[in-house]
Amino acid sequence: MNLLFRTVFKFVWIPLLIIVGINFSVFVLMILFILMNIPFFWPNVIDTKWFITGLSVMLVFVFCILYGSFMSMPLFHFMNWIKQLSRGVYEEPTDRHGRPVSHGKRPGTFRQPYRLYGDLILHMRQFTALLQHNHQERLQLEQTKREWIAGVTHDLKTPLSYIEGYAAMLVASDYNWQEDEKQQFIRHIQEKTTEMKQLIRDLSASLKLDESGIILSRQPGDLVDFVRQTVIDMANRPDKEQYHFSFESDVTVYSATLDYRLLQRALQNILFNAVKHNPPLTSIEVRLSCAETSVGIMIIDDGNGMDADMLEHLFDRYYKGNRETDEAIHEGLGLSIVKQLVEAHGGAIEAESRLGVGTRIHISLPISKFASC
Repeated sequence: MNLLFRTVFKFVWIPLLIIVGINFSVFVLMILFILMNIPFFWPNVIDTKWFITGLSVMLVFVFCILYGSFMSMPLFHFMNWIKQLSRGVYEEPTDRHGRPVSHGKRPGTFRQPYRLYGDLILHMRQFTALLQHNHQERLQLEQTKREWIAGVTHDLKTPLSYIEGYAAMLVASDYNWQEDEKQQFIRHIQEKTTEMKQLIRDLSASLKLDESGIILSRQPGDLVDFVRQTVIDMANRPDKEQYHFSFESDVTVYSATLDYRLLQRALQNILFNAVKHNPPLTSIEVRLSCAETSVGIMIIDDGNGMDADMLEHLFDRYYKGNRETDEAIHEGLGLSIVKQLVEAHGGAIEAESRLGVGTRIHISLPISKFASC
């Protein structure tokens, strides 16, 4: 109501008062001329009443032009502002001194006639700031994606180079390799092949999740046996034989209805990262515990650990770590997919880590949604 009142007052009553004032001033001036016997027109040429009327109309017309130009300045300002936003310039138009056009001489004030549009200007500034923030976030995301793609390319080239090298050594006719040497070459080829397959699966899963989301296919089963078998399968792989896997559970049987295929994918990604980013002889322990309202799965390793920055962005898509080791760590999509899969079951995932100590990843799944003890 206050804004409406100010608008009506400034655009209607003030111009009317000024017009009345102009006409009254002309009338008073004419009376003075008559009383003082001062000629102000050509006798017998211009009638007094027509002269007064014409002069009043002319003054009113000039006033309307000046007042309209003055009051239309904010409208042109808003049009230029919107035009700048459409061109990707996320700031208010400025004057020749580099200051926003609507700014007054004192901080927090507006120039005339922009005071009438104070609320609108504040909202436009907030909108401009929001667009600028979103623009910066989009640029940051695009830069991060480019860096991540470069990392994925590097991660694909590295195992391919190993595979190419070992294959060339196996088929070389200049050397007679011993059987144990050939088996070692083959194991290295298998390791790098598994690494490439994992990366390609992550890329495929990411595209599918973006297109259609996660559709769960819940099936009843024993969660304890499922987690145990997942750990055993990972430990029995040839490229994981130098790592120490273990499993323990508070309960022997835990009946749960969930999507075991997707949950296995999540656990495999976590275990794969625990192996990939830690040296041989690292201990990797998986624990399953049952609480009143949830069941927890914890994956613990005593490997390299992570710094605070890497831990903060561990589950972010396209994040690239900065650890200075022999190989750059490109976390990429693996753990972001894990988070999506866990949250699709109504659960949550958290991580704790310290450099030189190790990492703990805790998955919590609510009992009431899918489990029966």
